[in-house]
Amino acid sequence: QPEPMLDGDYVAFTDRTGTRMDKLFICDLTTFETTVVHMFSNNAYGQSLPFLHDGLLIWADVNSTGEAEAEETSVIYSVRIDSGALTTYNPGTYVHDPETNGTYTAWLDAPHAPQTSLYYSREGERPVKIASGVVEFGMEKTFIAYCKGEAIYIYRFDNGKTYRISADYEKTQFLGVSDSCVIWMDVTSRERDIIKFSRLP
Repeated sequence: QPEPMLDGDYVAFTDRTGTRMDKLFICDLTTFETTVVHMFSNNAYGQSLPFLHDGLLIWADVNSTGEAEAEETSVIYSVRIDSGALTTYNPGTYVHDPETNGTYTAWLDAPHAPQTSLYYSREGERPVKIASGVVEFGMEKTFIAYCKGEAIYIYRFDNGKTYRISADYEKTQFLGVSDSCVIWMDVTSRERDIIKFSRLP
């Protein structure tokens, strides 16, 4: 089922059409005009979510350079909605669920597998590995938040340091980031649902 990404007057989503091929769509909510932005050459990439931020749409697909190692690596595509300008970045890894904050781009190197690693790159530079065993992540201007080993961490871009923000005894489920807040669910006890958040400077 499509999972929509909303940004201003636009919503992006991936869906499978009658041709059984996954396609990336973008819809202008002011006109309800829908456009196919990309057709995935490998439907495994249709499970990788696109991301929409400040008029910039990004997604991942297979590296189709023809090189032998290309089958195991991906390309991150970026397109400006207002101009249609397209850029690509090959990080040399597999890419799943890429996200961007306009300056940094982050991604997982596997589809939420136990040994999945979290990477980021600043404006197409060499990728930096943040951590392994990452389940989910989210980005803000100054940090990346992620869940590892049932704990919530943040990685700050300004100093390259990692901080745990959930309690030592607490088991968590990452929910997302919004307006410099990291949001998670405390699942230490299943007797009731407890939503927590931390606003970071």
